[in-house]
Amino acid sequence: NRAPYAAAKWGIIGLMKTAVKPGLVLGVGDLVLNIPVGHRVYVEWDGAMPIDYKGERACIVDSSKVKAVLGEGGD
Repeated sequence: NRAPYAAAKWGIIGLMKTAVKPGLVLGVGDLVLNIPVGHRVYVEWDGAMPIDYKGERACIVDSSKVKAVLGEGGD
């Protein structure tokens, strides 16, 4: 019994039992050009380095692990 899915230009959209939420970009390095601060991103979380940012849990992720960049509102 497979979940319905649709092929998209950038991936596959379908029903999943588990999913990750997008992360908020708090800052980027000098060489990162296409990932704006304040936007939401979907990332591949393996290899993320956990940090404490202003008393909140956060992490540092290599830009190569960013899979999709959403708008500022998460769209």
